[in-house]
Amino acid sequence: VLTGEEGVSLDAVLDLVHRTAGGLVDADAPLMEAGVDSLAATELSSRLRSLAGVPLSPTIVFEQPTPRAVALHLLEQLVGAHAAPVAPAAARDGADAHTPLAMV
Repeated sequence: VLTGEEGVSLDAVLDLVHRTAGGLVDADAPLMEAGVDSLAATELSSRLRSLAGVPLSPTIVFEQPTPRAVALHLLEQLVGAHAAPVAPAAARDGADAHTPLAMV
């Protein structure tokens, strides 16, 4: 079972898909073949945004065609949203942030 922050898991995504599609859907079944039409895809996308608490494309269901792919994408978004920012290379190398860089 995939589990992440904010309650995002494969089971949680499958539950939303089941409620939206009106029936059981396998984790690796294409959502469009499982009865998720464009209206249901919009509804599912909205519910997924609420579940994850991160901005998502309204077309996530078309971009990530299975519940498992959607769950993995959500987990990646959560990790990215909570990751520490990386300092620019110049700052990491000890250079002053105000030191001009040479243009070559």
